[in-house]
Amino acid sequence: MNHIDTVHVSIEPFLSSINSLDEISGEMIITLMLNMTWKEERMTWVPAEYDNMSSLVMESEDLWKPKLYLRQSAFNVEQIGEMNNNLKVVHNGDVIWSTGNVIRFICPVDATYFPYDNQTCELSFSSLSHSAKEMTLNARSEEVNISFYSINSQWEFTNGPVHISNAIIFNIDLKIKRKSGFLTVYIIIPLVFLGCINGFVFLMPASSGERTSVAITVFLSFVVYMQVIHNQVPQSSAPVPYIFYYILTQMIYSVLVLFLCIISLRVHSHTDEVPKGLKILVSVLRCRCKTFAGKKCIKQTAETKPGSALVKVGLEENARETLSDFELETTDGYKRKEITWKVVGDTYDIFCSVIMSGAFWTFSGVSIMQMYLNIGLISEPL
Repeated sequence: MNHIDTVHVSIEPFLSSINSLDEISGEMIITLMLNMTWKEERMTWVPAEYDNMSSLVMESEDLWKPKLYLRQSAFNVEQIGEMNNNLKVVHNGDVIWSTGNVIRFICPVDATYFPYDNQTCELSFSSLSHSAKEMTLNARSEEVNISFYSINSQWEFTNGPVHISNAIIFNIDLKIKRKSGFLTVYIIIPLVFLGCINGFVFLMPASSGERTSVAITVFLSFVVYMQVIHNQVPQSSAPVPYIFYYILTQMIYSVLVLFLCIISLRVHSHTDEVPKGLKILVSVLRCRCKTFAGKKCIKQTAETKPGSALVKVGLEENARETLSDFELETTDGYKRKEITWKVVGDTYDIFCSVIMSGAFWTFSGVSIMQMYLNIGLISEPL
């Protein structure tokens, strides 16, 4: 009745479905319905005077209705509620308008913890033709209503807080969580298995000549997976997804394994005398701390060949160098292998395999747990 009075519009949002979210472009498509209510003082009557008719339905063109626009629209700024659906008018002047749209809007994707990431997409509705003195918006509920929600196969709806800004802006914080089952099987588990292979490289016989080729193949596999993930996350440097750091570290790990394999092959290829200090170190590492002392007899460990015989006690030191395939037996009956470069190489391989495998499983466990729990050690930019 009085044009100076402010019209109060109450809004209750209903989320019908999350249609899609393009992580690369940041475009999200949802189906959203808005139930809006306001007071039309000129449309009141006494039901008893009109056959107890308490409400009626009218064409949307016949009455005033609020014009709201989505501020994050991906294309043109379109009015919410362009559908030609009717309004319901109650005898006390309340007007109820239920409208809906398939909304395309921009949602910046934060893929820091991909594929266990959570996204918060903000929708803001406001009027371009009315000020806060002419019309105010009110939220009828604190959360988005999901009574008509249809489940999405890729994203899980967690919650949608609703709040009002400056009395004229209606905000929805749409919070969703990625369903990571497929990506865990498709990306995470193969990455872990590939990294696990690196630790087993040292268990392969050095004479097979396949160590370096396996290490290089694993390195190239990580390059392929980095390209696969690159096609699924935004190309942004702030922040960089943690999974890229994980793969980069795995690539560095593969290069280190390749470097250690080359050293191992060099050790196994030596034919000269093993230095005394290295012998002591290998003896300690292999839990053979007792020195060779007392009378010794040398027996061939392989099958006795025709014409072979026990080598007598008291062989000259220079003759021992040719007996790398023999065992030394002390007077107390304890057998020990002569420490040759092959023994040194085998000891080196065992410790490299244990250390590198332990480092891999520790790093992988911590990294995947950080991504899964959405926590990290790298500070986010201000």
